[in-house]
Amino acid sequence: MQLFRLYHDDTDFEKMMREIKPELLMVCTVDATHHEFIIKGMEMGANVLTEKPMTIDEKKIQAILYFTR
Repeated sequence: MQLFRLYHDDTDFEKMMREIKPELLMVCTVDATHHEFIIKGMEMGANVLTEKPMTIDEKKIQAILYFTR
């Protein structure tokens, strides 16, 4: 039984999310891109964890918070 599937051979984030359908997405990218992956992950049904800072841009924070409601 395979407990973990590591996916690293594609640069298409949306394709990866559609194929794998993860329960959890860990965002560990450059902080300027965190909001994109956080929002897209939530839109695609994943629980999302991210490293700090989530973002330093107030508009991006508001966009993220919109999807948490």
